[in-house]
Amino acid sequence: MRRKGKGDEGDDMLVRPDIRTYYILFILSFVDQDTPSILKAAFLEHRRDIFMSVFRGLIQDHHSVIQKVLQVCWEGLWSDPKIKMTIKVGIFNEVTISHLLKLYDRAVPEKHGGEHVPADVVHHFLLAICTRPGQGTCFKYRGWYPRETDDGSVIDEEDAEVTGHKGGFTGRVYNKILAKFYEPSRYWAGAALTLEPRLSSKWIANITFAGQVLSQAVPTSSFLIPGSTELYNPTPPPLSSIMANVLPPVGIKAHLSKVLQAGSAGLVQHCMALVLVKCLRKLAEVVRLFKMVGAALEEEEDRGQWNRRRKEVEKEARRRVPEFQVIVAFSQQNLSAGSSPNATKNALLSESSQRLLWLYRECLPDVVAEARFEVGKLVLNLAEGSLASLSGESPAVSDGRRDHDQRPSPLQSVKQLHVLRLLSGSDQFTWVGKVASSSHTCLRVLLKTFCITRVCALRTTLREVLQHVLSESHCRLALCSEGTETPDGAPLTDEFDDVVAFLDDCAQRCLKTPYRYMEAMTDLLQSHASSFSKSTYQHGGAFASPLLMAVLEQAGAKVGGRLMSPSDTLAVFTFVRRLVVKLASKQAGYGGLHAILDKLEDVGSGGEFFAYYPSIAFGIRRELSIMNACLGHLEDRPRHHGSKGNGDNAVAAFLDHIEQIPAPASESGRIASAFELVDWLRLADVHPSPSDINRIVSVVRRFHDPALWTLVEYLHPSDDHLWNSSLSELPIEASSIEGGFDWLFFHCNDVRLEDERFRGILLNTLFSHTVICTKIERAICLITRGISVSKDRPSFMTALVSLLCAVPEGASSRLSKEDLRRLKVGTVVRSAIIHELCVSDGLASGVHEELQKLVEASFSGTDAEDKMLVSPISSHWAEGMKAWLESGYFEGLKCARPWVKFMDAEALFSAINVIESNPEPRSSSVCVILEDILAAIQRTITDPHDPTNSRLSVSRLLGLQALLPGSDLLEEMISTALTSELPCGIGELTTLSGGQSLSIVLPSLRSVGASRNASLSPDLISRFLEKDIWTESTAKLAARQEVE
Repeated sequence: MRRKGKGDEGDDMLVRPDIRTYYILFILSFVDQDTPSILKAAFLEHRRDIFMSVFRGLIQDHHSVIQKVLQVCWEGLWSDPKIKMTIKVGIFNEVTISHLLKLYDRAVPEKHGGEHVPADVVHHFLLAICTRPGQGTCFKYRGWYPRETDDGSVIDEEDAEVTGHKGGFTGRVYNKILAKFYEPSRYWAGAALTLEPRLSSKWIANITFAGQVLSQAVPTSSFLIPGSTELYNPTPPPLSSIMANVLPPVGIKAHLSKVLQAGSAGLVQHCMALVLVKCLRKLAEVVRLFKMVGAALEEEEDRGQWNRRRKEVEKEARRRVPEFQVIVAFSQQNLSAGSSPNATKNALLSESSQRLLWLYRECLPDVVAEARFEVGKLVLNLAEGSLASLSGESPAVSDGRRDHDQRPSPLQSVKQLHVLRLLSGSDQFTWVGKVASSSHTCLRVLLKTFCITRVCALRTTLREVLQHVLSESHCRLALCSEGTETPDGAPLTDEFDDVVAFLDDCAQRCLKTPYRYMEAMTDLLQSHASSFSKSTYQHGGAFASPLLMAVLEQAGAKVGGRLMSPSDTLAVFTFVRRLVVKLASKQAGYGGLHAILDKLEDVGSGGEFFAYYPSIAFGIRRELSIMNACLGHLEDRPRHHGSKGNGDNAVAAFLDHIEQIPAPASESGRIASAFELVDWLRLADVHPSPSDINRIVSVVRRFHDPALWTLVEYLHPSDDHLWNSSLSELPIEASSIEGGFDWLFFHCNDVRLEDERFRGILLNTLFSHTVICTKIERAICLITRGISVSKDRPSFMTALVSLLCAVPEGASSRLSKEDLRRLKVGTVVRSAIIHELCVSDGLASGVHEELQKLVEASFSGTDAEDKMLVSPISSHWAEGMKAWLESGYFEGLKCARPWVKFMDAEALFSAINVIESNPEPRSSSVCVILEDILAAIQRTITDPHDPTNSRLSVSRLLGLQALLPGSDLLEEMISTALTSELPCGIGELTTLSGGQSLSIVLPSLRSVGASRNASLSPDLISRFLEKDIWTESTAKLAARQEVE
């Protein structure tokens, strides 16, 4: 039937048809777009086999013929609504679809120009008939709930094993079907995939496609009641349907356990591990969604259907996954990628095994708790390669100093992230344990990794892990340039290793005798208590951790016994300075911090230890001076000053020399040169001018621009170099480094804080990175501490309160509701400084206005929880307001205005009683406070028939008109009160039942309304109607007049 001979393969068979093409065109004429629907239906019902014969051999037809057949099928058959769906589905059954799937083998262009690809044509045709709701061969389904009918996809599941491995268009169309309509619970029964582990392309294709099936999203829309977009179905899906979509019962436990054991091929292990990962992630998502639905339905933990089904899912999942010891053994097979020939293979298997350990802990914590597994051994994974070697020798690392070749691979970073997530949630992790056969503790490895890693996700997770150790890690250090020397010959080493080793030693000592260090800290604070006033000396609970005292003791012991090198001593003092400055953002008073400063000054006071290295001695004194300047920030007290230093000529000569040095060719050389210049500023006994700082900035920027922030962190706040040099543009350009608000704040004096531009820079720094509640609380602590020392400077206090007001405003859109409440409590309720301002009646007008803005930004008068939080303050002002109204001192009423909306009803009515009892003329202050009181009462009364409303009768409100003539608020309240006194059923909207009319109801109820309003003036309504300008309340009163 096909044309024989040597014809041109590019000839269009529709232009020069052969016998088969003529036959196909003849058959298609019965179902094309122009054929009447009744004729199509009759032909397809009685001659269906003839039409279906067109698809046999379609794989060998010309691409134009294929396009013609599919086009006629779509336009003449599927697009004709008059043809029954049963006829259409009967034609495009498993046999027809199998013929169409064969066309995916013709995936290359069959004509010059890249067009006419049969696989592309059939792909879009199948997408049209298989992936549209309510159209084609796929019907709408109910997600994981049982079907109401047995209609569904006509694609036979048996074809999945045959075609699923072809990939390309075939895989995409199957994924589309699975994502929209297909039910994996029915798929597993019919697919019969060969999942028995074997190293073959067919098995890899099957297991990969099985993973794609399991990766389909949870059909959350099916959890809703049909026809609703918000209400959840009280009955969860059946357990069998859920598990078929999470962990299918096709012997997966046996297959997984067999493959993950030693001896299996690496590729097979990797594929199986990825499938198990997808199953566990799907399980975690299902558990999360079921918890969300249970919470939305307000179910009890043990009685709710969704919560019970969730527990059943978790129990069944434990039965279907491999034992945890199998996963542990799998992880130990490839602990390190090393430098073996199979390094990539080991790295992939190691990453997947660590991911499985973490997912087991997240999804099946009971399974992990029952197993004997020392989670601390996983810290060894953090010490692989160059990241944190156990030998203590690290590459030239630090904030960009590491060469690109020495950076950890992305796969290694992902593996370390899995380990850290596992450690952060494990209650079995002992951070004081030793790592492998090393003498180093887990703490040292964690600190070292935190110091040198540049991956943001690793730093964030490491911070969570280190919270178990240091409560809040402050180990971010800048480094001296390793391998260099100071001008007096002292060698400079890597500060990371120095500080980490020192902290590790202090932590081990503290664990042995914690009470001894707690007593030593108490003695230290008590010995300095007389030096500070009670307002600034905060002793109770200020330093709960004895580790800080261990650091101070060991610093003194090691310096006195010459047990540390000069470089190590400088590194420790730099770390302690950073730590104390960070602690300043958590203390309301700095008395304890000054005691620590005095202790450090005694340790670093000199002696023979520093006699031979004056540069190190100057660097230590400079660190202590910076610490003292930060602790005395915004105070009128003497500050520490170093020596006058060398002359301007020496500085100019050095900078002339530096500017002539060409930039090194290598990146590592440029980084080292930039940090050497930073070290010169730290160690040289010089005091450069702002112009000198500009020259330093230009050189550092030429060498390594990120080092500018390290330069900023070593500027002395008292020198004011940050804002008087070109560095002032850095916070604006880079939006500051994360957590840099405190350092920029210490560099701002009172004059700059009164400048709105500088306050804007501080706020931009605070909110330019990830915003967390702890970060905002620290900023608030610094601001409130500044307010406490600015009581004699009203304009400065106004600026600080304005800055404080902007913080909760900016945080409101970035924090959760729980964090915002915590912020409110810490800012106003529990802050003694802010509380004192809130109850003070002697504030300057500017401070009072900004404080009022702070209250409005932080609390809502309609929120019952907010009113309860500020009830001590509102009660104070309620008593004061009543006393001022009774005594006639009306000037103080302005201080009570911000708190009127938070007062309870009794206090508000009590104030009204006082106002009514004094017939003397009132001032404008009384009128303003009265309107605030009425507005607060109106907000609290949501029901017109509320008993509280009876205390504001119409006659009482009319009596207040003498004080508030022309008040729209009072008129609205009078209108509401009159409406509430109308008989039931009479108002703006009247609902009558049983065919009643208004003429029947009104006479029987008119007498009730007349008796209630007998005491009102007859011309009451007329007085309102005579107003020149009508409001909405006036219109309501006019309507009431018509009713009466």
